[in-house]
Amino acid sequence: MNPPPEGFIYPAVSEKKFIKVLEHLPSKWMFWYEPTIHGGQTPDFVIWAPTEEFATIFLLELKNWRRTFVSRADMTYVYLRNNRVEYNPINKLKMVRNNLNEALTMHYRTAPGLEKIAVIPLLLHWGIEADETHEMLRNDPDVAVLGKSSTQNADALCMSLIQLAQSFYSYVDEIPPVISSMIKRSIRSCIDLSTRAHVAGGQFQKPLASPKPTEKKEVQNGRARNGMAKPKQKKAVRESSAPDKSQPLVYDKPIHTMLDDYQHAAINNRSLGHCLLSGVPGTGKTIILLGRLRWYSKHYPQSRQLFIVHQKVLINNLKQRYRYHFCDGKPDKRVQFFRFKDWFTSTYQGVTESLRTTAPLQSRLLDDLVDDALAGRLPLKEKAQEAYDYIYVDEAHQMPGKWLHLLAKFARESAAKKRNIWIAYDNGQGIYRNRRFEGAQIGLNFQGRSRHFHRVYRCGLLPWAFAACCHPEAFRTYRKQNSGEYLEFTRLGQKPQAIVQPTLDLQAEKLAEVIEKKIDKQEIKRSDVTIFYAVAGMSEQQAYPDQVTKVALDKAFAHLGGIEWVAINKSKADWSSDRVRACTFTSSQGIDAPVSVLFGAESFKMFANSDWVDPDALFYTVLTRATNSIILTYNNLSENPSCRFEAALFRGIKKASKILPMLASLKPVKAKDDANVYRIKWAQLDRYINS
Repeated sequence: MNPPPEGFIYPAVSEKKFIKVLEHLPSKWMFWYEPTIHGGQTPDFVIWAPTEEFATIFLLELKNWRRTFVSRADMTYVYLRNNRVEYNPINKLKMVRNNLNEALTMHYRTAPGLEKIAVIPLLLHWGIEADETHEMLRNDPDVAVLGKSSTQNADALCMSLIQLAQSFYSYVDEIPPVISSMIKRSIRSCIDLSTRAHVAGGQFQKPLASPKPTEKKEVQNGRARNGMAKPKQKKAVRESSAPDKSQPLVYDKPIHTMLDDYQHAAINNRSLGHCLLSGVPGTGKTIILLGRLRWYSKHYPQSRQLFIVHQKVLINNLKQRYRYHFCDGKPDKRVQFFRFKDWFTSTYQGVTESLRTTAPLQSRLLDDLVDDALAGRLPLKEKAQEAYDYIYVDEAHQMPGKWLHLLAKFARESAAKKRNIWIAYDNGQGIYRNRRFEGAQIGLNFQGRSRHFHRVYRCGLLPWAFAACCHPEAFRTYRKQNSGEYLEFTRLGQKPQAIVQPTLDLQAEKLAEVIEKKIDKQEIKRSDVTIFYAVAGMSEQQAYPDQVTKVALDKAFAHLGGIEWVAINKSKADWSSDRVRACTFTSSQGIDAPVSVLFGAESFKMFANSDWVDPDALFYTVLTRATNSIILTYNNLSENPSCRFEAALFRGIKKASKILPMLASLKPVKAKDDANVYRIKWAQLDRYINS
């Protein structure tokens, strides 16, 4: 008998080892070994994760075929070098998923919420990393793939599975299902336990010792447990970092000191039914929308209001900002905050089922469904809100005109036959791919109903100028579309700071050291810092940090109270906590970050030719989040790398080193409303940036 090829690991051994890992998953999780799914298919494992936020069924296949062990492969078969031919596990997982979904549909009526349960096919490469395998075994939009670094440790596996579930729910259905006994019974009836039920692992996991409340909370929130500190150290960190929940967060300044007279006039103008707000990043457009929302809540407390944004991370930020800044910490049940897709799926029948597909195809389907809704071919859900007294749309430059047109139809008309909808957009639409809208597209005439703003509140002058140096194309776009002579900045800000270290671990350690010194000097608070990082993959399903990034930052900031991963927790993120925040650069729009950190600049190169996001616009957006300062971390920047962002930073840093000292010498002047501002002419900035 010939020995197996080099790199081959016997599957039986892998399965036994994997069962040992599964036994240390959270106590409420359940798993089966080689059960029979409806349709006769038998995946290697099925894992049921009944978490409160992301209840999910995982269908697993365990393989250990290195690239050198596979002679060739296609979507149907994998041809191995020992003359074996096996069915492609990715194709098998798709069949298993389809069969299970078909079985579950039979129980939807008797188990409400079952239709929301995610079913995720997952191919595990137990003894190797995913990039060591054949291309046909790791590149498929419908099947997730994990390697050994994520599968041989229960904590790492738990984190990876939760992240997969989070990414799935982020683009399929945001409302978590309530796990009822009927749902559990339905799932069990669709998975036949009679096959190998007596084998270890082919039964429900035995309950583990009950964790302490703090540990349980960490598991539910999906936070990594790798390298946890000793109990005493952990307790000390929690005591020093946990916010006082008995005292609601009060934002630093009331609204009247944040806005100028022109913006206050826009908020209080009752004659405006529909209105367009525009300006460069940081001109207070979102604050105006929130202020208008508060004005109507105060004067018309029975009115129903809808606030729509483009990306999910911002939703909870706006909810908490509105609640604590404008409502004295009390929730307002008549105000709803939604991402457009979430509002659309909660309003129209059959949309959720139609969108249960891959992200690229889902975008096209969503646009087609919106067309059907505009044409009256989609029925409303039974309890859907048919109209709102006032609707607000933020970051509208990221939305197709047909979306805004549909929203306008849900805005109730005023006595003067004006639809009450306010739309805020970035007036430099030219830097956003295929996102140019006009009033005609929305079905409304905005002539005389536009408000353009010139005072920048969020970004300081020096960070803003540095962003323009790195991305002069964006600056030229704004310059062309701004007729005003001046820009006014409420803050000067600081020059950007660079941290150059060879690895992400060292960059994270040095970053934590710099932040700690600033905190000790009382220059900043922990919650002032937001770290923007590149996501792990090229689709919305992979919009979370790669394991190296997350572990590096968690370890480096553990002594500072840890990281608030707002892009992972999304709707459960605590924006009022006194912790350093971490957010994907793809979710940066609308976020306020007094200290904006661009972490690991080289890791952004994967987006150089991305069709999923508009990387140029987002790169510029991250740099304009900073009120006070920008911190960059990287290994090495060169003038002609393959990544254009790296090249932009290289040239931007050189140019900014000459421009920023001149801008730093500016003195504040009195504006018309007696506010101290740093005023600079567009033409003067143009001369600096394009010199």
